[in-house]
Amino acid sequence: MLGISAGTAAVVCGAFSATMTIGRLLADRVVEWLGSETVLRYGASRPRTR
Repeated sequence: MLGISAGTAAVVCGAFSATMTIGRLLADRVVEWLGSETVLRYGASRPRTR
């Protein structure tokens, strides 16, 4: 529909899944290292635009 091949879609889906898995595996360590308040503030902040 959007003009991408099935192979490209599979690679993108796989990359997303891998990134999500890595994030879930490391989340507790990041919170322990930075502190829950810092992680919450960073996660709730909006990206700055120019």
